[in-house]
Amino acid sequence: MSPALDAWLYGTHVATFSPAAGRSSPGVRMTWASEAAERWGDGSVVLSHLLPTGADPHRSSPG
Repeated sequence: MSPALDAWLYGTHVATFSPAAGRSSPGVRMTWASEAAERWGDGSVVLSHLLPTGADPHRSSPG
């Protein structure tokens, strides 16, 4: 089982961060929780201006 980290903001589950699978370098996958869109609306900038809420997972890798 892969470790995952849930992000909460003002009592609302907003996203889950987990290791990006199938990559040759370390990376993180962020998946928005449906509660984030329900509370703030789809496309809102809740955590970062570069990560608007939505269904598409965001991926990041070092450098």
